[in-house]
Amino acid sequence: MSGENTGAQHSEAEAPYLGDAVRDLEDRFAPRIEEAKEQLQHFNTRAQSFIRENPGTTLLAALGVGYLIGKLASR
Repeated sequence: MSGENTGAQHSEAEAPYLGDAVRDLEDRFAPRIEEAKEQLQHFNTRAQSFIRENPGTTLLAALGVGYLIGKLASR
């Protein structure tokens, strides 16, 4: 019986430590995640603008990439 009790006490002792570790990771990576999110939004806006301004070029590029992927996959 004492072995079961020790395991429960051990996991309870780790819980606050894990919470602190998660908060520490969140504090460290939250600014980087926000920066990456902003950069992806900016890239997405630029890509949409390019596609709207150059639909033919975009379509040909997509066909070319699809063809190359198909050739590589068939090997």
